[in-house]
Amino acid sequence: YSWQDLKEHHDMIVFDEVQFFIDPHFDKDIVEIVLNLLSIGTNVVASGLDMDWKGHPFYTTSMLLGMADEVKKLKANCTVSGKPAGKTFKKTQSGGSVELGAHNLYEARSNDFWSF
Repeated sequence: YSWQDLKEHHDMIVFDEVQFFIDPHFDKDIVEIVLNLLSIGTNVVASGLDMDWKGHPFYTTSMLLGMADEVKKLKANCTVSGKPAGKTFKKTQSGGSVELGAHNLYEARSNDFWSF
């Protein structure tokens, strides 16, 4: 499918992990794509992290949050306390703000147990 095909054949398009819709992972402007989809009446759902492990907002997520008609912030369980966790803790201080990994590199943390 091309983006044009998707626009013409679907009432809703869902994007996951929108924080990765940047170079070098994605070579198009996801914000522009979403604006185009919305302008022709296509419903768009996007999910992703709102900030990195240092507490800095992800550009694409923050732009899409600002455009959204509705925002739902979901929480994980803190790996230390079990409380609701809205932050990402990185187990090592190496690497950039975007480093692919799972539980071997990242943990969900509540505000009480989050630091960078």
